[in-house]
Formats: sequence, structure tokens, C-alpha cells
Amino acid sequence: MTGKQEETLKDKLKHFLGISKGSSLQTSNVRPASKEVVFTTELLKEIGPESPANNRMKTIKEWCDVVLAKNLEDNAVETLWLSVADLLQPHIIVENRHIAFKFIQCLIKGQYDHLGVMRAYFFRLVKEHSLLEDLPQRLEVFKILTDSGKDLTYFEEETGPFLLQWLPEVIMSSKVSEFLGLIINVIKYNAAYLDANVLSGFVQQTCYVSNRTKSEEDIELCLRVLDAVVCYSYLPAESLYHFIEALCRMVNVERFCQPSWTLMRKLLGTHLGHSGVYTMCRILQESCNLSDVILLRGGVFFIGMALWGSKKVTSLKHTPTSVLPSFQQALQSNHPMVAYEVVLSLQRLVKKYGKDLILVTWDIILDIIEALLGHVESVPNKDSTVATNLHDILTSIEDLYETGQYHGSAPAFFLIIEKCASKRPESSVLVLISYRALSIHPAKEEWVLNLYQLMEKYFRYEVRTSIRLKVLDVLSCVLSANKHLYEDDIIENVVLPQLSHIETDPDTEVRNVAVQLLVDLGQSCMSSKCLDLMDILGKVLQKSLLRSAPQSPTSRDLLPGGLFMKDDNQLSDIKIAGVGMVDIFKYKLFHLPSSHATRAHELLVSHIKAHYSNNYRSQMASSIRLEILQCFLQLRTDTMYRLGLPDRMSDSRLRYSPYVLCQYREEGLDKPSQRVSPPSSVPPSPTTITACKMAVIPFSQTFHAIIKALEMERDWEVLKVVLEQLPALMQNKTLLFTAREHMESLCSRLCQMVSDRSLGLPDILDNTPLRFTKSDFHAFIFPVLTYLASYNAVLDRAKQRDLIRCLEFGLVSKCARICVSALTVCTMEMQGVMMRQLPAVLLKLSQISATVTMSIPMLEFLSSLICLPKLYANFVEEQYMSIMAIALPYTNPFKFIHYTVSLAYRVISKWFLKCRLPFRKDLVKFINKGLHANVIRQIEETAVWRKSEEQKMTIINEDSSHRRRGGSLGEGLKKRPQRLQTSITRGGIIDEGMLLFHKELTETCIDMLARYTFSTCTAMPKRTPVTEFLLADGQTQSWLLGNRIVTITTSGGGTRIGKSGLCEKCSALCKNAAQNGDYSGSGRSRTSSASNRRRHKSAAVSRTVTLVEPLKVSSLDDLQIHRQSSLDDASINGDVDGALSLDRSYSSVRQTMTDDVDSSVDNLLLGLRQIPSDQGSLTPHLCNCWCQAWAEIHIRRPTGNIAWMMRIENEHLLSKSNQDFPLADISMLFIATPENTFDVQSLGRIDSESMEEVEYENLYDKHFPAENVSLAKQGASDDDKEFNIEGVTPLDLAYQTQDSVPPGDNGEDSDDENEHQSMPSDFQSSQARNISPASKSPLRRFNSSPELSSSDSVKHSESLPDLQQQAIKRSYELKQGQSETGVPTIRVRGTGSKENITTDTSNVKETKSESHLAVERDIHPKLQQQLSVDSANLSSVSDDIQEPFLSPLRKPRGHTISVMTPSKEQAMGGKSYLKDGARSGINPSFVFLQLYHSPAFSDSEERPVLLPQNQVISRALNVLDRITPYETHKIGVIYVGPGQAGKENAILSNVYGSSRYAEFLQGLGQLLHLKDCNPEHIYVGGLDLHGNDGNVAYSWECDITQVIFHVATLMPNKESDPNCNSKKLHIGNDYVTIVYNESGEDYQCGTIKGQFNFVNIVIQPLDLQSNAVTVSAKEDIAPIIGHTDTKIISDAHLSVLVRQMAIHANLASLILIRQRTNAHDPYASNWLERLRQIKRIRSKIQLSDQQPSDRKQKSPTEDFTDFV
Repeated sequence: MTGKQEETLKDKLKHFLGISKGSSLQTSNVRPASKEVVFTTELLKEIGPESPANNRMKTIKEWCDVVLAKNLEDNAVETLWLSVADLLQPHIIVENRHIAFKFIQCLIKGQYDHLGVMRAYFFRLVKEHSLLEDLPQRLEVFKILTDSGKDLTYFEEETGPFLLQWLPEVIMSSKVSEFLGLIINVIKYNAAYLDANVLSGFVQQTCYVSNRTKSEEDIELCLRVLDAVVCYSYLPAESLYHFIEALCRMVNVERFCQPSWTLMRKLLGTHLGHSGVYTMCRILQESCNLSDVILLRGGVFFIGMALWGSKKVTSLKHTPTSVLPSFQQALQSNHPMVAYEVVLSLQRLVKKYGKDLILVTWDIILDIIEALLGHVESVPNKDSTVATNLHDILTSIEDLYETGQYHGSAPAFFLIIEKCASKRPESSVLVLISYRALSIHPAKEEWVLNLYQLMEKYFRYEVRTSIRLKVLDVLSCVLSANKHLYEDDIIENVVLPQLSHIETDPDTEVRNVAVQLLVDLGQSCMSSKCLDLMDILGKVLQKSLLRSAPQSPTSRDLLPGGLFMKDDNQLSDIKIAGVGMVDIFKYKLFHLPSSHATRAHELLVSHIKAHYSNNYRSQMASSIRLEILQCFLQLRTDTMYRLGLPDRMSDSRLRYSPYVLCQYREEGLDKPSQRVSPPSSVPPSPTTITACKMAVIPFSQTFHAIIKALEMERDWEVLKVVLEQLPALMQNKTLLFTAREHMESLCSRLCQMVSDRSLGLPDILDNTPLRFTKSDFHAFIFPVLTYLASYNAVLDRAKQRDLIRCLEFGLVSKCARICVSALTVCTMEMQGVMMRQLPAVLLKLSQISATVTMSIPMLEFLSSLICLPKLYANFVEEQYMSIMAIALPYTNPFKFIHYTVSLAYRVISKWFLKCRLPFRKDLVKFINKGLHANVIRQIEETAVWRKSEEQKMTIINEDSSHRRRGGSLGEGLKKRPQRLQTSITRGGIIDEGMLLFHKELTETCIDMLARYTFSTCTAMPKRTPVTEFLLADGQTQSWLLGNRIVTITTSGGGTRIGKSGLCEKCSALCKNAAQNGDYSGSGRSRTSSASNRRRHKSAAVSRTVTLVEPLKVSSLDDLQIHRQSSLDDASINGDVDGALSLDRSYSSVRQTMTDDVDSSVDNLLLGLRQIPSDQGSLTPHLCNCWCQAWAEIHIRRPTGNIAWMMRIENEHLLSKSNQDFPLADISMLFIATPENTFDVQSLGRIDSESMEEVEYENLYDKHFPAENVSLAKQGASDDDKEFNIEGVTPLDLAYQTQDSVPPGDNGEDSDDENEHQSMPSDFQSSQARNISPASKSPLRRFNSSPELSSSDSVKHSESLPDLQQQAIKRSYELKQGQSETGVPTIRVRGTGSKENITTDTSNVKETKSESHLAVERDIHPKLQQQLSVDSANLSSVSDDIQEPFLSPLRKPRGHTISVMTPSKEQAMGGKSYLKDGARSGINPSFVFLQLYHSPAFSDSEERPVLLPQNQVISRALNVLDRITPYETHKIGVIYVGPGQAGKENAILSNVYGSSRYAEFLQGLGQLLHLKDCNPEHIYVGGLDLHGNDGNVAYSWECDITQVIFHVATLMPNKESDPNCNSKKLHIGNDYVTIVYNESGEDYQCGTIKGQFNFVNIVIQPLDLQSNAVTVSAKEDIAPIIGHTDTKIISDAHLSVLVRQMAIHANLASLILIRQRTNAHDPYASNWLERLRQIKRIRSKIQLSDQQPSDRKQKSPTEDFTDFV
């Protein structure tokens, strides 16, 4: 066990020492002896000396193998050695000696383990045998004996000296390799027996061998010897130099580089490490070694690797400072190899330890680098590798410098960089320039010169782009840091000399940066040098963009003259200069000196003109034009002609220059006045303006360049921007009026772009989108054309016609919506030209398909047109039908939303009311047909489809999956539920409630037609005091007949007759009148001007202050009954030529009764002829008959109430009247008109939204003929002929004058605020031809009436009906002896269907009231004056201004007198129902049966229903009466002053606004005194009537609408309410708010916080009495009301447009609110609400009725007493 363990340990030891198992012989491949051999004597003799030589040699040879293979007996080795020892004598021949050496070798090898002391003998043999020729044999014996130097047993001490002695001898032979290997083993295995001198000798001899030999094998063995010395022994100090020198040489051999370094690293890791470094430094420093570059290179390599290499010797403590001087000394060899090694070593040092080096080290390194630079420069072609690595070192140092880790001398380093700058990379030079830039500042001497030199060296004479750009950057930094003090010096001494010819620089990138630097410098430079800089930029801009030959053979930029456009990258500097010049212009516009801005403007204008003159068409050129044109299009000017641009901080705010004006002509433009809103920016102080010289820029040149762009631009992207931004520019009228000479050119060009096919647009344009069609192109032009309407003052009529004609064609384009809005503005702004074009426009509109997109603009257009009576004064039946044809399709509930349908019905109703009476009958048929086609039939088809679907669902067993309904009806209906949300669908499903809603809406429309077809009676009657007197204590009964409630009230006269012949009722009336001096039935006295104010539309329409006033009329053809003073039969029948009074009212009766109490009863009650004052008695029998023969018929309909008084002329059977008093019937004849048919169904509809391009082209060809007749010529010819639509024949004028009067000017008509009734076209045409200008004098009020306000005088001075009425009235007053001045007399003769009117105007005098002159001098007092004028008078003037009054043809009528007034009937609900026995007079049932009884009443649907007189029905009737038959709207109005945007409290606190704001308010409506208003007659919108919400308010009304405006500035501010909550109470709850915004900033929706503020109509006052109107609405209502565009409108028509928009927006809001709160009961109009209430009353009666409601059997013997 122990032996095995020992064996194991022995094996482990052998393995560790690298010795394999077995003996050393086995290791040497010596075979062990197989068996023991015994030598005999004979054998020994044969090999001994005694044997012959040949025989002996032979035997020895044979025994060689034996002794090698066999084991010998003991002492056999010694015996054999003694037998052959003599053969080794020197005298023995060489061959025999060698055989003997061979035998000894075999003996030693075979018997190696049994040699014993014989080893010493054999060693001595080798040592002492000195024959040279036997050296290999001796060496072989020694190797075998020592096992290759491993085993030195018995001669350990002697071996070292022997080998050292023997080594020189071996070196001389060829056995060096074997001997070195032997030495290696000796040193490894027997180092302990080697003395220092022996080792030193080994090292020196080995180094000698390595230095002299060229054999790599010998060198490798030498390395192994040296390595063995270092590893297994120690290196004597005396041999260190030789050792290092040998390694320094061997390291240069590529194969031994790594082994040499490994050995050197081992050495340096020993105690001799520092000595080794020192030795190597000494080698480098010795001058004798300068020529030994191999040695120097090795030394540099080892030092560098040992101290800072990748595997440096950590035990060494040498600093780079201690060894770098040796490197510097080694460089004196001036050899590339040494330089290369030094560079590599420095490179490693700097990269790895550069950040840790100290200043002294850096100084040495910089010296070495400088020496290396000198070496590289001396042999540049051979040292490319050295130069590369050297520059790499410099780059590394630069990196350390940039990161702040360089601790050396920066000046010394950058001096080295500057010396080799031309060979340094760009980054190095950039660092150098950055370093030099640090020293360029005013604190340094001659810093400007240094900057110039830097520019001179690295910009002018440098070709590398980045370096030149860096220098420009340094220049820019220096300028920005020192421009405030040294700007002129730098520009003069550096910039101008270096950059004056930058346009010729070949480097595009450098040009770009240099031009940008010039731009930046020019923008900030305030001295005269700026002009020099702009001159340089001007030279850049003036460079040609063309070249003589293309750079590529496929270039397509060939231009006339064989030239080609340059590449875009070559034009980038021009773009920078152009864009920079734009920036300079924008900056200089607001800074002094102003001449810089004018110069920049000149350069820009000249450059843009050069583009179009040279036809530059590259992409870069287009981008340059785009930038310049955008700048031009952003220019604005205020009322003082100061140029401005959008503020850079806020694009929505404009900033105006205090130094630069826009050139204008005083004679061509109105100077700024008080009528213009103040500028949005604060003007400079007077001292600032006078202290500088103002510059003037001619905008006409700029605008001409813009027009040039429209004419010659071929790049669509540029042209698109021009077309898109032109509308915003055209809002600034002051600016464009300075270039008014070019406005016609603009209009012509835009019209040509639409109409002139020879231009080839848009096919000739570049960069157009894919499939860009002509209609797409026109879509960008029409928005610009819309803004030209506001420039009608500078456009002649031909251009205006061209504009309208293009807009008319635009109705079939994709911009039809915009064109309709534009035509709306044109109708207001260009009424003179639009009057002729309007019929054609209407015809075109009627041909356009009714689409959702077009619905709102179409209806808005028609609604706005109603406000302009002048335009439709000459309409004939065809035009009215065109209007209906436009509006009727929008009633389709399956296609349009609720609001659209409601608005369409509203438009139809308003236009029907404006239509002349002769046309209404045929128009009813047309409307009925349209409603049936668009509403009724659609609903019926839906019912059919739904019924069929229900039937299908009931079929269970039938397989109907593959069936289809036949015909298009079923298919169309089947798709309906899948349509989008419409007025009749909810979530794509048809709503039954909405079907009923639209049916009822149609019923209201038909009811309106039935009401107004033959009459123009107002919606509400009003009982006069006479009627109240007659019907007092009468009987009343009501019946429900269809959708009407008929109430009949009969007069209840007295039962006793007094002494005077009067009944007690009449007698009491007369006594009361005599005591009070007034008619008691009229209530309190109303003679004061304060009490004469109009309460309502129904309060008064006459020009005199009265309670019973004539009904207003809309045309001369109306058949109606006027309330007036009647003449007796003689005056009617006999005095036909006498003047007939049309305005005699109950006030005359009242006045007569006051003067003479004893007037006759018929004068008292009926207002008949006057009776002389001396006649004091009354006929006794008159009263009892005439008080009881009266009956009032009051009919409540959905569209209004109507009532009339009737007197039964049948005599009573029991008492007969002896006198008959026929009543006057005021009637007029219808004008006979030719029946022209107008079939809208025959007109093809045009769908502009889904129109194909081919159809669009066909319409384009029809609208603009191929002959391309110029619009100007064609427009000029239109002036000489009457307008006539194809297929439409205007009606002949129905009135002719007897006296010839010079024709008057029809171009200036009265203001359009009077919208109640329009003057008939034939009558207006007549007066337009026959009324002289002398008749246009301001009107005066007569009697006690005050004068008209000056504003109304101006507006209505040209109203012929007003003049006629005054003339007729004065004629009557002359007859009565009341007139003070002569007036014209009008005679009326009935001539069949025509009437002749004779007008004498000889006595008419032109007068002008003093109030009118005062108003012209001051504007604001107009408001104060209007506050003092009786509101009733103002309303009367407004209502009657266009109502023609003709003397009626009278004939005896026996039953009616008109009591129709615009007010609601009074005292209906407060009557006491007396028993029949207590009443007198006629039973109402009698009257009802005479009028309404028919056998057809047996049908339940037509059967009248008597309303029971109970509280339920009474309350229902009261509810019905409270629903007015006209729409009511309340609109908020706020004023936003300068600086108030976004400030709710400041806005609401305003108590006044600008003068333009005041005029705008006056145009909205009439000013009412709230304390005199009766809420039952006038809609006040919740305003307090006692002054809490102010004393006055603005109101407006038309035929079917009343509007109250909650004006914040008219409401008082209260100290107790600093937040103006009282104002916000009204305005915050209004659905629509009109915002007059003069803040100069955008008004944000929600500034006035409120839950119901859905829509804000924002008015932005512009210059020259123009305004921009925009609509801001909440998301849910914005798509409904439309109005996405901005409308430009003048002050004259602003109120009309805004009011119309506000009413429609409020209607949409009402509809939206109702849909949210009660979706099943939607709102459309008050007419519909009244119809629903009537139906509710019927349902109440049916529920309470005990009898069956249905009667299927009709019988002529029906008992009518059931319903009476």
C-alpha cells in the first residue's frame, strides 16, 4: 500500500517535471535488454588490442547491437571499456575512432542504468578528448551520457565549466542547435550546479550566437536558452546588457516578436526590471547606437510596451517623463523605422494614458511630435504610415482637449496643428479654428485683424467646405457678441471684403451659409451698412437661374432660347436670399431706418417679376416665389395706411408699422373718419412719428406681382397658395384700394380663369394632384370671386356682370355652396347689376339638385333675398315659381334634417306672402304639387312599403327568402330605413311621430296658402273701441270646424230707448263723451306722444296716431277692406273725380265727437260722413236697429286669427227700419295677368356634388360658349336690352300715367329694412319712369305728429307709396279745410282691369328737416333722437314705407267693415256668459248656420263641433291664444372693445360702443321704450318693463316673425352687480349671441359663459365700412346651421345679413333643444304649435262627448241642432 502510494507520488512528480514513465533510456527510445549476455575470454580477445584491426573492427560493429539490446553481466561495462579504450587514441585512424565512439555510445545507451561510476569515466573521455574531428561523436556521447543534459550524475560540478569552455568550439561547428538544446536542459535540470560566471558565459555566448546567426531555428534556441536562464536560474547583472541587446534585435524579427516581448516582460518582472529599463534607455541614448536602427527600434518597443503597453509590467514604476527623452534622442537617427516605432509608442501612451499625463510629459510629447513632423516633411513620400499615425496622435490630443482632459500647453499644441493644418483632417482644423476664435475679442490687441487673417487663411484660400463653414460660424459668433459696439467695423473690415463676391463662390454649401449670415446680419444691422449687405443679397437674387446646357441628357427643363434650368441644389442660395429678404422686410417694417424696408421690398418685387419674365419653372424657383408671394399676401394696412403683418407671437393679431406707410392717393380714397373702427394696435405717439422719416411702399407694385402670379404661374402649389390666401387679403379693403387700378385686372383674370377655355387651365399646370379636373381647379377660384362682391365700387358694370356670371356657373361646381353664399352677398352689395341677373340666377338655382350640402346656403339665399324688395320688385310669376321650385325639394323629410325642412317651409311662407296677389292662385297649385311630390307621396310610399313588410312577416310557411318586390318603388322604400339620419328617421328607422309631424307641417303650409291666397290680412285682429261698444254684453259661441275654431259674437244692444232716441248703452256713451271730452269707448286718452308708441305689429300701421288704423297692403292688386272714414252715397256715386281719403281712421271720429257731442249716431259709431254741428238731434228709431244687427266672426287658424264685423241687412219681421245706411266697401280690382305655365318638373336637376367631369364640361361649354366672347363686351351689350329669361314673358305694366314726367333714377332705392310688404313690380316700374326727383323730398308729419327722424327721412325719402299716401291725405284735408299747404292730387278711375293714376306734383316742395342736418353733423345723437321719437310713429313709417295705397272703387256692401289689425284679439277670455233670456241681439248659431251649414256635415270628419262653455275648453282656448301665430326670437348682442377679448366682465360692463356699432344696432330693428310696451302685443323676450333691464330695446318684426335683441350696452350697470349678472341673465340664456368684436383679437366661444349659448355670430369690423362675419357654434349645432365661410359685407347691409343669420341660428337652436327635451314633439314653428293645440281641443271634446264620434251614414235630413 505504501509502495503503491510512493509509486503514485513518483509518477505525479515525473508528470509535473515532464518525465514520462520508465527509465530515461525508455524515454530515449532505448530498448531494454531482453536477457543477460555473458562475455567469454575469446570474445574479449576478439575485440581487444590483440585481435587484428580488421577483425577487431568487424567484431566491435557486430557487438554494438548486442550491447545495445542485451543486458550485460556485472563489470562487463568496465571490461568492454578497457578492451576498446585504445581505439580512442589520437593516432588511431579517424574511422576506427568513430567505430569505437559508436560502440561506446551503444554501450552507454544499452547499459545506461548499470553504468555507475563509469559515467565519470565516460564524461572524462568527452572532456579530455580534444580532437576537433571527433566533436560530433563526443557531443553525441555526452548527450547519451547526460540524457540530453538532464542527468549529470557523478560529474555535476564539472559540467558547467566544461560546457562553457566547450561552447565556443561548438559554435564554430555546425552542432550549435544540438548544443544549445543540451544547454537548455542543463540549465533547466541542473541550474543549481551552475555558477554565475557559467550562466553569464552562457548568456553572452547565446546572445552572440543570436546576433550573428541568420537561422531562425538558432534564434529560437537562443531565446529558449535565455528564457531558461531567466526562468530556471537567474540572470547575472553583468550579462544584462547583452541579454537586452539580443532581445531588442530579436524583437524586430516578426516570428520572434511576441516571444521576445514575453521574455523581456519576464525579465522586467524580476529584480532586474528597473535595470533593464535603464539599460534600454541607455541603449537609445548612446550615440554609437544611432546607426543601429534595429537595436533602437527594439528598445523603443520594449520601453513602450513595458510601461504603457497593453500588457505592461506593473512592477515598473518608471514614468513616461523618464523615458520619453530617450525616444527623442533615438529620433536623431532620422530613420523611418525608429520614427514609426516612436509614433506607435506615443500613440499608445496618448490614447491610453493621455488624460493622466502632466504638463512636463506633454511638453516632451509635443517636442517629439514636432520632431516627427520635421521627419515626415523631410521624407513625405516614404513616411505615409508614420504621418498617418502621427496625425492620429494629434487627433487623440484634440479629443482630450475638447473633453477638457488635456493638461499640456494648448498654444504649443495648436501651433503644431497650425503648421500641419493643410494635412490635418477637417475636424482638427475645426478645433484649431475654434481655439483661435477664443482669442478674437475686443480685449485682445488687433482682434479684428486676427479675424480677418482667420477668414483669409481658412475661408478665402481654403477649399474644404466644413472648414470654410466653421470660419463663417466664427464670424457669425463674433458678430453676434460684438455687433452692438463694433458692428460697422466688422462689416467694413471683414464681411464686405470677404463676402462681397459670394455669389460667384463655386461651393454651394458655403454660399448658402454665407448668404444666411448676410441675411441675419442685414436683419439686425441698423446702420447704413445694411444697404451694402442688401446689395450683396441683391446680386445673389439677380443671378440667373438658367444654364446653357443640361447636366443630364434627359433634362426636361428646356426653355425658350435653348436654355435649361439649373439644378435645385445650385439654386439653394437664391432661395435663402429670397426667404431671408422676406424676413428682413418683415423685420425692417417695424424698425428704423425705414429705407431698409423699402429697399427690401424693391428687391423682392423685382425678383418675383424676374421669375415671370424669364419663365423660371424649377421646383426651387417655385418655392422661392411661394415664400415671397406668401409675404405679399400677408400684408395688411390699417385706416391710417400703416403697413402691417401678422404678429409672430400671435398669428391672429396684426401688428402695424409706425414707420412705413402704404402709398395711397388722397383723391382716390376716403380719408379715415370717425365711421371707421379704431385700429387694433396702439398707434405710436406723435413725437415718435415726427422724429423719423416715414417711408412709403407702393402696394400697387406688390399687387401687380400677385396678379402676375395669377396670369403666369404654372406651378399649382404656388397658384394654390395665392388663391387660398387672396380672400384674407381682400378683407383689407384699405390696402387693396391703394391698388384700385388693378382691381379690374384681378376681376378679369379670375373670371378668365373660369370662363376662358383658351388658357388651357388646369392642364398646363405642373405639380397638380392626380386626376385634377377643371371642376377641382374652379373650386379654388370661386372662393376668391366671392370676396370681389365687396369691391363693386371699383368695378364697372361689365366686370360686375362677369363676376355674377361666373358665380352663376359656379352653382353647378363643387363650390356651389360657396357660390350661393357669394350670390347672397352680391344681392346686397350689387343690387343694380344683380337686379338684371337675378332671374337667370334663380332659374339656374332651380335646376340644381337639392342636396344636403346645398340646402342651408340655398335657403339662406332665398331668405336674404326677401330683405331686398328692390331686387324682386319686377318679378313675374315665373320668378316666384323658380323660388318655390328651389325651396320645395328641401321639404323632403326623407332626405333632409329637421332644421332644413323647417327652414324650407319658412322660406316658402315668406315668399308666398311677398308674391303679388294675381300670382298666388297659380302659385298655390305649384306649391301643392311640390309638397305632394316631396312630402305626401314619400310618406304614402313609406306606408305602402311598411304595410307590405308587415304582410310578409305574417306569412310563415311560404319561403320568401328569394322574392323581391316588383318595381322601383319597393326597392327604393326598402332602402329608406338604411339611409342616414334625416328629419323623419331615428337611428336609420322611420319614426311614426316624425311622419305625423311632417303631415302636420304640411297642413300648416296649406292653411297658410288658404289664408293668404286672396288677401294680405295680418295674422291677428284687434277689436276697435267701436267693436267693443257694439259687442258689449253680446252672445258668444265657438265651433271646432276641421282645424279651425270659429267664434261668433253678436251685438247686444239695449232694451230701452230714451227720450233722445238712444238706447241706454248709446246714451251712456254720449253722456260720458260729453263729460270727458273724449270718446269713452276708447279708454284713456292717447294724445301724448309718449303714449302713442307702437306696442306691437298690431298696434298701428297708419301714419296718424289712432286706435283704428288701416290694414297694410303689399300690392295694388290686393282685394281688401280698409278701416277708414266712409263717404255718403252721393260722394261715391256723384263725386267720382273727388279725392278719396285712404287714411281716414277712427281718430277722426274721436276728434269729431270731442268737438260736437251731438253728432249723428252713424258718425259716432261708424265713422260715416260728417254732420253739421248745428244738427243736434238723433233719429229715435236708428239705435234700436243698428246696435243689434252686428255680429263678429272670429276664426282661429294655425297660421293666425281673422275676424270681421258683419251687419245683417235683412229687416226683422216685427220691426222695420225706415232708413238704410249702406256701408262703404273698400275694394280693389285684380290686375288681369296672362296665365303663363311654369313646369318645374320639366327642368333637369343638377347635382353638383356627384357630377361627373364630362357633365361639368358640358355645362361649362353651354355657360361659356366656344366663341369665347369676352365678358366685357357681352356685359356691355346687356345694358342696352331688357333682361328676359328664355320661355318667360314678363307681365305688361298695369299702370300708365297721364302726365309725362321725366324718368327718375331707379338705381338708388329705399333701405331694405322695411321688409313687411313689397311694392308691386308694375307699380314700381311705373313710378321709376314717371316720378321726378322733385318728389323725393323728405316727408313731414302733419297735425300733431312729430317729424320723421333724419335717418328715416333719408332712407324713405324716395318711397313713392309714402308720397302718394301723403298726397291723398292732404287732398282730403284740403277738402275738409284742414290742410295748410298744397299737395299733389291723385285721381283714380276704374277702367275694367286697369287703373289710371294721375299725379300732380307741381306743388311738391323739397324740404330738408333740421334734424336731418343735425344728424349729418353728428352720429351719436341719432340714437338719442330716436329715443325721443314715438316708437309707434317709427314703426308706422317702417311698415308702410313700401305699401302702395290706391283709391278703391267703392260699391254698396251691406255686411262688412274691416276691423283687421295686426294685434291679438283682446278681451276674449274675460267675457261673462249670460243666459239667453238676459241677452238681446242675434243668436250666434243663426250666423254660423247661415255661413257654414251643409248636408255634408253628416260626415264626422267635416262635422262642426260646438265647444262647450266650461273651464277646460276656456283654458285650452286661452293656451291657444297665448301661442302667437308668428315666430318669436331673442338674440343677445354684445360689444367687445379693444383689449376686452376673453374678459367676460369687461364685455358685459360696456355701456356704449363705437359709432359703427351704434349704426349697426339701428339697422337691427326699431328702438322701443320698454315701459310703453304691452307684452301681449310686443315680444320683449323677458326684459323687465320697469327699467331694471334698461329703458329701451331694439325689436324687429316681419310678416311671421318678431325678434327682440338683448343689447348689453343698453342695459344698465349696477353697483350691486359688479359681475353684470343681470345682463348675463338674459344674454347668457340666449341661444344666439351677436358679437361686435373690435378688440382686434379672435373672440373665443364661451367667453360669455352660459348653458344655452349655442351660436356666436362674430362681426369683425374692417376698414372702409366693411365687415367680416363668421359663425362660431358648438359642435352639435355647427353642422346644422352651416356658415363655415367668412362673409365680407358692408356696413349698409351688415344688419340685414346678421339679423337673418341670427334668426336662422336661433330657429336651429330651438329645434335642437326641443329634440333633446321632447323628441316626440319636435318644434318647427308656432303655426305647428297652434295646430297641435287645436287638435288637443278636439281630443278633449271627443273624450267628454257621450255620443259616438263616427257617423258613417250621410243623410240630407241631418239634425243640425246637434252642433249648434
